[in-house]
Amino acid sequence: MLNWILKDYPENSVPIYQSAFMLICLYTILFTRLVKQGLKLANIVGCFNI
Repeated sequence: MLNWILKDYPENSVPIYQSAFMLICLYTILFTRLVKQGLKLANIVGCFNI
């Protein structure tokens, strides 16, 4: 996935690497928050045995 994004750009374009890295960090933070909320929901659903 990352190689597919990076192969479209020349190697001297450093800002694109930096912005991609920031985007990955952002998505990682959002993903961990979603997973934590999902685990809470899973525990609640598990209590009702659905």
